[in-house]
Amino acid sequence: MTKNVYKFRRVKWGDPRPKLKVLVEDFKRAPWIDRLSSGAFALIVGLAAILMFATSVTFTHLLQ
Repeated sequence: MTKNVYKFRRVKWGDPRPKLKVLVEDFKRAPWIDRLSSGAFALIVGLAAILMFATSVTFTHLLQ
């Protein structure tokens, strides 16, 4: 009898584990550039600009 009550409760209220099975393919992930905040994007662009400037200055001094 207790097994039947337990089964009834599982069916009535629903065991969340089998109900919430979601496949990875169901999620549409945005590209990493779309997930960046504007502050993080500005930081990346600033660091890239500083790196390119430092590289060009270094090569200029090495070639002289």
